[in-house]
Amino acid sequence: MRSGICQKCNSDKVYYSDAKGLEHGITVDSSSPFVRLYKDNRWVPDIWLLEMAHYVCQSCGYFETYVLDVDQLSKLDECTNWRRLNSQ
Repeated sequence: MRSGICQKCNSDKVYYSDAKGLEHGITVDSSSPFVRLYKDNRWVPDIWLLEMAHYVCQSCGYFETYVLDVDQLSKLDECTNWRRLNSQ
């Protein structure tokens, strides 16, 4: 989707938004939705909200969301509210 082509239907009618607040196409409590990270049932203030970018295909309705600051995802290893799939 980030290339502008829908991976589900191959349409080039892909739209993108990373707007904040009320002008956003997606609202949750009048704000952009965020990924919440915490460790041992405590919110970790410097990483608790990860801002998101959103993509939607006009042709088939497929929708994707990505974290804007990928470097923040390194904190996932320390978090207790997210579990890695297929971890050994």
